[in-house]
Amino acid sequence: MLEPGGMARSTADSILDAAIDLFIESGFETVSMDAIALRTGVAKGTLYYHFKSKEGIVEAIVERFAAGAEAALGVIVGDPALNPLEKMKALIDKQTELYGASFSKLHKMKYIDIHLRTQRAMVDRLSPFHARIVEEGIAAGIWKTGYPLEFCRITMAASSILFDPGCYGPASERLVTAMIELTARGLGVKPEALEWAYSALRR
Repeated sequence: MLEPGGMARSTADSILDAAIDLFIESGFETVSMDAIALRTGVAKGTLYYHFKSKEGIVEAIVERFAAGAEAALGVIVGDPALNPLEKMKALIDKQTELYGASFSKLHKMKYIDIHLRTQRAMVDRLSPFHARIVEEGIAAGIWKTGYPLEFCRITMAASSILFDPGCYGPASERLVTAMIELTARGLGVKPEALEWAYSALRR
């Protein structure tokens, strides 16, 4: 199987994609390992070679999403051409894109606590990237906060629920404005300084 860019897709990724579709269609409890193997087009032995159980498949789905998000955010955080505010905007844009695609799709999986797993993965794995940008801003004299990581964990936890289209639908103007105001207060700046960074939430 080929990706849009022409790269060969791994058997494990094909299994995960097939499982996601089946979990959305019929629910975690209903779908069997046999059904996943059939949908993927692999032998049952091949399926069990990669994943020992449906629970293992779900864990791999969450891990794949988190690892992919980490890679995308790592590129932004490590970009020397961007200043802290530009990095913040790029991170918010990228996460909004992730929420609208993979993240929201995972939340359509039925009869499994996927919401809590993915939201916790987002907070635990991605908030350190935000914290690094906040620390850069503090060093540059742009922002002020004594708890960069804790501040980012709080805002990430709120964002992972409130701005996930699969949970609440499109974000209201009041909600976006409130998020900007609270973030600005936490960073010790005026809301106007963050307006453009949060523009992706208004799309």
